[in-house]
Amino acid sequence: MALAHLLATEEHHHGNSYSILLGFRVVQDLVTEYNIENELHDLMRYYERFWIDTVNPARFTVCRLQYRTNNYIESYHASLLRLMGQHPPLYRFYDHLRTIEERARNDFGRAVNGQRVRQANNRASSHNDATIRNAWVNVRNRTYNLRDFIQNIAYTPEQLLRHEIGEPNFAHRKLNIK
Repeated sequence: MALAHLLATEEHHHGNSYSILLGFRVVQDLVTEYNIENELHDLMRYYERFWIDTVNPARFTVCRLQYRTNNYIESYHASLLRLMGQHPPLYRFYDHLRTIEERARNDFGRAVNGQRVRQANNRASSHNDATIRNAWVNVRNRTYNLRDFIQNIAYTPEQLLRHEIGEPNFAHRKLNIK
């Protein structure tokens, strides 16, 4: 979500204010503008009550952080799933465990020798980092206001489709959901 890339407290750039709370208000305005209040009412209410009021933006902002997640177990689980697949046969499971053990030993050896243990960020992560960095540059250069910032770093269904299946850019249009 784009809002977590904003600061918890207001920051001002060239007469424009930026913060998670102000960004949430922009999202609420977009929901009204696209006339989808009924469809998103529960989601917007949940986000405000839980993330804004209970968790508090200061606890979930990842603004300008190099590492934007602390869920390394999730990453490890995804790696295991990619390697093993779901519910492999027992003999294959043991082979995969041996592979994991060998990788761990190799990683440890590299760490002891002062070498890099893991590969650099993947391409998608580098692209995301560049998109966020460029959005902040555009804020400082007076090119983006808060709405532009949110719309340019938020994942949309179109962006996800382009990333996953390589679809061309979709024409932007207002939604007419009834």
